[in-house]
Amino acid sequence: MQYGTGLMMTELLRMGEVVSSWLWTRHSLNRNHRINKRPKRQAIIREYPLTREQKREIDDFFVKNYGRKIPFDWHRFYAAHSGVFCAQYFPEYIFYTYFERFMNPEDSYNEVLADKNFLPYVAQAAGVRMPRTVLSFSKGLYRDGDGRPMDRDSVPALLKGRGKLFCKPSRGSFGGKRCFCLDFGHPETDIDAALEGLGREFVIQELVGCAPSIKAVYPDAVNTFRVTTYRWKDGYYVIPAVMRIARDGAVVDNASAGGMFVAISDDGYLRGDAITMDNQRFAAHPDTHLVFDGHRIDGFEKVREAALRMHAMLPPMGVIGWDFTLDEQGRPVLIEANIMRNMFYFCQMSPGIPAFGERTAEVLQWIRKMKRIPYHERREHAFGN
Repeated sequence: MQYGTGLMMTELLRMGEVVSSWLWTRHSLNRNHRINKRPKRQAIIREYPLTREQKREIDDFFVKNYGRKIPFDWHRFYAAHSGVFCAQYFPEYIFYTYFERFMNPEDSYNEVLADKNFLPYVAQAAGVRMPRTVLSFSKGLYRDGDGRPMDRDSVPALLKGRGKLFCKPSRGSFGGKRCFCLDFGHPETDIDAALEGLGREFVIQELVGCAPSIKAVYPDAVNTFRVTTYRWKDGYYVIPAVMRIARDGAVVDNASAGGMFVAISDDGYLRGDAITMDNQRFAAHPDTHLVFDGHRIDGFEKVREAALRMHAMLPPMGVIGWDFTLDEQGRPVLIEANIMRNMFYFCQMSPGIPAFGERTAEVLQWIRKMKRIPYHERREHAFGN
């Protein structure tokens, strides 16, 4: 009887996973199509009409490898930013709905790694620096920078006189929302009010001083590199990286918060113009007037190495977007990890390189196969197998 009950529970759990996966797929498809139909985005798409030959090239490539035609809007959107047509551009809706889901199927891992209070322990094991935590608050528990629990009444004394610190939610800070600097050394700073405003899950960290070659671009924010790594068969690979840059006095560099981004080569040279999500182009930074193209970020190759080292610590995860900077000594500093809805496509907008390069056809063929495989058998074919 107990054996039969166990089988029934296993089947119920499996059915629940299948239903959850189906609901996620429908939600993701609907969400991406809604984003694609936003008026600002459609205005950018209209800037790049495709020729008959270009449409045929996209159709032929995706029918051959993905098994069906796709809407052209994503290719037009990337090409409108980059000025470069490429049939191998990887559409967001396929990446978010299928690639991310198939590569990161374990919701429990996704939830844990999305928590900024947990990531420092993985980074420490990998020998990768992160900003020093001064205070965190999670699940009703305050902890100091060494992870020791503390009571609420002791918190003001910990923060008072610390000077400027960076405050952000420990979950859900997409686009730099609710991220800000606060001067805890200023006599008018109301610490109690600040803590109330931070909500139920947050982390307060020391500021990071950036390397001179980063400060030269824009000195008033921690400008970061989005480095997306993915596990494919027996190796780890990097989607072409971009540097994200703040402007106009902002302290966050997120593209969705008005920042810009520019391509960066594997050896650290910025390439071409910086662009924004609404397709503004800048040959030079509007505040510092530094010309982007050809400016070298010293030590960038160490960022790529650190990102790959971090991912190797997390073998159940197939794709992760890392935000790194370089400190004043030129050492990589991990700011955070992005598990789902990773902004992988920046490289397709600047400078116009397909995210998976020569592996694009193989990735599409794998997604096509995974969509046909029963849910409970997909793990046997994970990571491109």
